[in-house]
Amino acid sequence: MEKWILVTTAPAARRRYAMKRLATITAALALLALACSEKDNTPNPADPASPNAVLNVIEAAFTAQDLAQLKPALADNLTFYFNPADVGNIVNGYQIPPSWNYAEFTGACQNMFVQAYDITLKIDEVGAPGGASDFTADNVSIDLVVMVNEMTGYRANQGYCKFKFTKQGDGSWALVAWWDHTSGGRAGGEPTSLGHILAMYH
Repeated sequence: MEKWILVTTAPAARRRYAMKRLATITAALALLALACSEKDNTPNPADPASPNAVLNVIEAAFTAQDLAQLKPALADNLTFYFNPADVGNIVNGYQIPPSWNYAEFTGACQNMFVQAYDITLKIDEVGAPGGASDFTADNVSIDLVVMVNEMTGYRANQGYCKFKFTKQGDGSWALVAWWDHTSGGRAGGEPTSLGHILAMYH
């Protein structure tokens, strides 16, 4: 009786497919690891490398209305000093104090970011700090526009601000003090400063 032997290449084909798939996965993992490595070596733009970079982050955060984006530019011991002309004025039932600490300043910013229809902030560039670990820039012009709705807004674009920056342990810079000496106006002519606008959202 003649015997038949069935020969199949299916196991070998499956092995070749498995090896090919393993090679593809290995290559993909290698590319992913390379991408992660390159990403880790890229400086984080949220960690300002200079006083000007600090102001750029503040500009972008106000315009994006994003507190998380703002915080890396601020030192934990930040003090915001109101324009002396505003101190004691009542805004929406709130009496403007001489200054705010970090929590008060960021709290007002968060309220403004959530409630305002639109915000635009522009700050002039400041000089280089040289080799110092602290740097103060005076007479810096700003232009802040906060729109309550499509038709009504506030603008502080007259006067100036004073900024003090400090270099932190990781080499990044942060804003440690902000003095407001601005003024401006809104529709109807009401005088408005940066601090007055912020106090509205206390």
